[in-house]
Amino acid sequence: MKPVNNMTWVLLLIISIASCQSDNNLKSNNQDSMDKVSVVNFSLSAEQLKSLKIEFTSPEKVNIQAEKTLNGIVNIDPKSAMEIHVPYAGYLKKMTVLDGQSVSSGQTIGVIENPYFLEVQRDYLQSRIELKKTQSEYERFQKLWSSKSISEKEWIDAQSSFEMIQLKHQSLKQLLISFNINPDKLQSGNLSSQVPLVSPISGIITESNVNNGKFYQPEERIAKVINFSSAFLELTAFERDKNDIQLGNGLIATEIDHPEQKLMAKVTQIDPTINSDGSFKVIAQLLTSNNNLKKGMHIQAKISGTQETVFSLAKSSLVGNPDQPQLIKRVAENEFSLIPIVLIKEDSDRIYFQFKGNKLSKNEVQPSENKFVSSGAYDIYMEMLKE
Repeated sequence: MKPVNNMTWVLLLIISIASCQSDNNLKSNNQDSMDKVSVVNFSLSAEQLKSLKIEFTSPEKVNIQAEKTLNGIVNIDPKSAMEIHVPYAGYLKKMTVLDGQSVSSGQTIGVIENPYFLEVQRDYLQSRIELKKTQSEYERFQKLWSSKSISEKEWIDAQSSFEMIQLKHQSLKQLLISFNINPDKLQSGNLSSQVPLVSPISGIITESNVNNGKFYQPEERIAKVINFSSAFLELTAFERDKNDIQLGNGLIATEIDHPEQKLMAKVTQIDPTINSDGSFKVIAQLLTSNNNLKKGMHIQAKISGTQETVFSLAKSSLVGNPDQPQLIKRVAENEFSLIPIVLIKEDSDRIYFQFKGNKLSKNEVQPSENKFVSSGAYDIYMEMLKE
């Protein structure tokens, strides 16, 4: 192999340095791009500026009565929502309530039929007779054992017989209770293959799956009952609103698809932790009931009466689309930046906002500095789009 001469080493060194500088410039440009991902810089020619009628002003700090809008869902205490199943496999003979109807805990809402129910009732009555008989024998043997008139084996056998029939009787009794049958009222003349289907809690019947005459298995849901007195709103707020939301704040909530139906609520819990996206949870207890509520229903809630310090400009300053409102800031004679904002509210001629993502410090804006386009903003924005 031939040795590398001095000229070759110099060329290799120059290429290496240029490559490193290129990589560094690329990294620097990428970092600048990340830092300014929400800010768009552009410039206009002198001819363009001359043709536009532009006025500048600075945002004014004002205090407003802010109306916070929070989105969230309806949630239910798990103990206040229960599914209704048949107590044992059987035919649904009839259902006496429909979706939306109120029911009380223990109220009969349907009838289930299965010959097995009749068998259990018969076995229970037989066990009740056997228990009385066995108990009498047990008490007699107990006296005999006390006087040592019987052997220990006879006494143990008498004990075992009594305990076995007692266990059988108690098991059948509990089975009847699970079938919603009162064992104390069961007599030989009122046995039936039909048992009542009852509501486990008070509430509103929802999500019914009723088909009279159908054979239901215990795992099949017939309906669901929800007690909406325990319903609450699980709302999402953001860090900038942390100081403006207080325990006890009143809310007016509406279902997103039916804004005419209003629900009153109040804030009862505020999650002290902030998520990575800057959000936190707010829990509000409903003060009014609504039979149309469903778990997971999307709602919008408004909190009024909170004071907030914001910036204000003429409405003519606003550019961009409704989802991404922006202002135009002059940074030099013919250079401008699009600054993203969070629009708090607006009226007929003014907008009230905060700067988004701290792209412009509040302390940077002084009333004496005319930095933002207040007249002609739309024309400048259209010129920028042409570039």
